[in-house]
Amino acid sequence: MDITTNAVDFNHLRQTASDCALLLMATGYEDRACAFLKRLWPAGISHVLLLRYSAPPEENERSFDWVRRKLEELGQKSEVSWIPFDFKKSPQFAIDLEAKLRTMPIGKGRSIWIDISGLTNYGICMALQACRKIFPYKDIKVFYTEAEDYYPSEGEYRKWLVRNRPGGLENLPPSLTSEMSENLILDGFSGFTLRKDPTCLILYAGYEKHRSIGVIESINPSKLVIIYGLSPDAGGLWRSQMSKELHATLVTERVRAEEEAPLCSVGENMRLLTEYYDMLYDDHNICIAPICSKMQAVATYLIWERFRDIQLAFPLPVHYLALRSSIGARNTYQLQLPSLPGAEMFSSFPAS
Repeated sequence: MDITTNAVDFNHLRQTASDCALLLMATGYEDRACAFLKRLWPAGISHVLLLRYSAPPEENERSFDWVRRKLEELGQKSEVSWIPFDFKKSPQFAIDLEAKLRTMPIGKGRSIWIDISGLTNYGICMALQACRKIFPYKDIKVFYTEAEDYYPSEGEYRKWLVRNRPGGLENLPPSLTSEMSENLILDGFSGFTLRKDPTCLILYAGYEKHRSIGVIESINPSKLVIIYGLSPDAGGLWRSQMSKELHATLVTERVRAEEEAPLCSVGENMRLLTEYYDMLYDDHNICIAPICSKMQAVATYLIWERFRDIQLAFPLPVHYLALRSSIGARNTYQLQLPSLPGAEMFSSFPAS
């Protein structure tokens, strides 16, 4: 797929900030949640919509307060709005976000900027869907900042391998979430097929085995495709190996295939998903569970946008563990979403 992901040149981005009609971002407790705004500063973004997490951790509130103060320094140059984002009320959030986008004023720029760095994967898909629906003829630019370190750490991984083989990874400390609470399938991503064909589940396996087990048990597929994320640098290859070892002991009698795909390449992930869709759609219902990287969640959304019969599933945890969230912020990447089918003819019209 001809969708390129590039490192952000912030000097150039500041010069083009007037093209941004609206910046949408989540103010979560991860360090990288605010990295994009900090690196972009100072830039005259005219309209900002903040997604404010409703969960208790005080880290959420510190992040929200910092962003709000920073934006207030722009005075009349920036109009800031916010809505609550409660992961326990995800269907209502989808409704509230769409309603907010319909009523709030936006700038005259041609682009909507979405910083997904602080969003959950289902939040990413909901935000993309809402923006595409409300602003079908705007360019959508997605920004993503990767973390410096993730849990479980490499030290934890190596320690458990040495002390507890075989099966040591079963007792690894958790990464970001506690046990699974439910498998979320939003109405907007439920697929529309009426066939009674068997289901193939395409699982983007991360580092939380309990969520993988939960979505498999909930969907009960006849076929299972597990996709492991490949780190963009050699120093992170141990994480894909850890994910493979975590999932190697999944007890299943299902037909099972395994693949690898880059964590940050939306185009490569779309290519792989399209290959599986072409192979399976004649006689299978297809469900995708994007549990791993945020950019893979973007690829999943774009494939769903192309093939609306695909179902998306999001295994939700009981709660998120703020003290086990990612640490620091590394590179920031950007990509522009392709035009919606049929929207190309309007590309020469003035921005609304």
